[in-house]
Amino acid sequence: MILPEYRDGFGWSIVVPPMAEWSTSRLLHEVCGRMFPTWQAYDDGQLDKIVSADVHVVLARDTVEADEIHKNKSTKTVEAENISAITIRQREVLEARYFFETGEHLDIANTTICAGSRYADGFVPRAYWRDDEFDVSCVAPAFAYGSWRVRETVF
Repeated sequence: MILPEYRDGFGWSIVVPPMAEWSTSRLLHEVCGRMFPTWQAYDDGQLDKIVSADVHVVLARDTVEADEIHKNKSTKTVEAENISAITIRQREVLEARYFFETGEHLDIANTTICAGSRYADGFVPRAYWRDDEFDVSCVAPAFAYGSWRVRETVF
């Protein structure tokens, strides 16, 4: 297992399962769905084609809302700034873990743009708690909005 070097402020570790014969992203969404209501715009196996084949750990900031310093940044901006961004698989692991530990949800007021992932059509997954369910939908890579934020990761 690959462990990242600790960085101040990045207190949450996310253990990411390896790529498998089955759709890991779909399974992670189903795990979330067993704990709380969920909604998903895509059922896209393409998400599992751009992942590490090994179990690995990434670190993220330990905040309920996605990173304030990355608000109103598009995925294209994040890529141009070489920011390592959370993937949808990592975000789903984090949501399930946070709910299991606290009974609460992440991204109540804002949305995490999962700029480390892409759907087959090029759109970028986004995740947040919407009213009464965990919502996974998408945004265009060039779009930015004040309540859309990226969760930076350390790997």
